[in-house]
Amino acid sequence: MTAVGSLRLGILSMDDLPDRARPILGDYPELYAHLLRDQPVDVVHFAAHRGELPAAVDDCDGWLLGGSRRSVSDDVGWIGDAAEFVRTAADAERPVVGICFGHQLVASALGGTVEAAPAGWGLGALHYAVEAPVPWFDGDRLTLIASHRDQVTELPPDAEVWASADYCPIAGMTIGDHVWTVQGHPEFTAAVATELYSARTEVLGHDAVAAARATLDRPLSNDAVGRSIAAFVARS
Repeated sequence: MTAVGSLRLGILSMDDLPDRARPILGDYPELYAHLLRDQPVDVVHFAAHRGELPAAVDDCDGWLLGGSRRSVSDDVGWIGDAAEFVRTAADAERPVVGICFGHQLVASALGGTVEAAPAGWGLGALHYAVEAPVPWFDGDRLTLIASHRDQVTELPPDAEVWASADYCPIAGMTIGDHVWTVQGHPEFTAAVATELYSARTEVLGHDAVAAARATLDRPLSNDAVGRSIAAFVARS
C-alpha cells in the first residue's frame, strides 16, 4: 500500500501489532500507509525487527522508525543494527523520523539516554505542547495516542526539545533539519488503540487501561503529523 508521489519514504517497522488489532487497518505498514495516504510520498517498507534493513541510507529520500514493545536497551541483534543504520543516516544528514520506540532508538543511537519513566506507563490520547516551533509543523500543541513506559531522559548532543508533556518532558526532539521525532503514535486511531490496550491489559494494568480508554474520544492530530512528516522529508 503506497501513496503516489515523488518522495520515497522508507518505513522501518520494529514490531507487529497484536492479532486482535490488525483487522481494523492492518499491521504497521498499512497504518503508516493510511497515515500518509493523502501525502506525496511512496511508502517503502522494511521489517527491521526481522532483520530487514535497507542496503544504503540513500535508497530513500527519508526514513521513519516506528514503534515496538521492546526497550532500546534489550540485547537483541536487530536493535543494534537499526541503531547503526540511524547513525549512518544521521551522519549523512538523511531525513530521519522517529515514532515512539523509534524516537527513543534515535535518541539512544545518537548519544542520548532512555529510561523507564518514574510516572509509569504513558497511555491514552495525550496532549503535547510545542516548545520550539518547527517549520514543517503548524500549531502550538498536538494530541496523539501514547503507549510507552520508557522515555528519553537526556538529549543527544545538538538535539533540542520541540514537544513536551508534564509526564514526558522530552516528547519530541530535533537535530538540525534532518532528525525529527515524537513520542506519541500518529498512526494509531482510537479503534486500534482500544484493541491494542485490550490485548495488553495484563501488562498495562486494568486501571491504567480503563483511564486510557476514557481519553480516546479526544480529537487527534494524526493528519497534521502525517502532513508534517511529508513536509519534513521534502524540505530536508
